Amino acid sequence: MKSPITKDVREHIKNMCEVHPDVDGVLCIDNKSGLVAVSALNRLNYNIPKDVSIVGFSSEEFSYLSDPVLSTVTQHGEEIGAVAVDMLVDRLTGNKKKPVSTTTVDFTIDHRGTTLKKS
Repeated sequence: MKSPITKDVREHIKNMCEVHPDVDGVLCIDNKSGLVAVSALNRLNYNIPKDVSIVGFSSEEFSYLSDPVLSTVTQHGEEIGAVAVDMLVDRLTGNKKKPVSTTTVDFTIDHRGTTLKKS
């Protein structure tokens, strides 16, 4: 039984390809959607990564379940958590006058089988 999310992603990929047959890249919100996109584009006879590149978002281990293996944007969860805790503790211990701020944590792109290597 397919989940509603899987069905929705497959349908969105199919519609995207009908409207934009020359699409050359798909960035997915997570790795589950990335795996479904790989499957859907394979079924539509796209050559991954020659015709279209696909990148998932996160670092779950199941990104290795697709063929070709899904490339991903890897978030550094431990670092994100540490920064968030530091900001929360700072706020809770009395530095409430400190202005609201945004902190950026680096990420990495793990190129695997769904993206072409730079030449």
